[in-house]
Amino acid sequence: MNRLTYRSGDVTKTNDKCVIAHICNDVGLWGRGFVNEITKTFGEEPRNKYREWYMKRIGFLKLGDVQFVEVNENVTIANMIGQKGVRQIGGQKPIRYDAVKEALCTVMKEHTDIRMPLIGTGLAGGSWDIMEPILIELLEVFENCTITVYTLPENL
Repeated sequence: MNRLTYRSGDVTKTNDKCVIAHICNDVGLWGRGFVNEITKTFGEEPRNKYREWYMKRIGFLKLGDVQFVEVNENVTIANMIGQKGVRQIGGQKPIRYDAVKEALCTVMKEHTDIRMPLIGTGLAGGSWDIMEPILIELLEVFENCTITVYTLPENL
């Protein structure tokens, strides 16, 4: 059985018991990209919890950190700090693959059904050609986990 699968659709439209993992920046900003779908589907709580977490840890929130926010009895949002800032600086894109890998390890230690969009490929500026092998590598370590990647029809 392939434990990395792809589905067309919106990852936020689920009632299954799962964690929805996504990448956040390390500067407390929430308002563009996939987070808007999270807010639209699950309300303000994930955003508010992320901002509270950031405010409590200014200067101490680090790349690779993860915050879990239960949005209902089945769905937990994993806010993974895998993006340095929000803009490309000096040719360096915001994505930090090592931080994403570290955060995913934390998620996979605690959850077995992980769902996500094409993490890191939007505002973070990353490449799925780099991200997908990271997921495959982690699935070899966390043998009880599955990852389902959701792509919107325009991304196929």
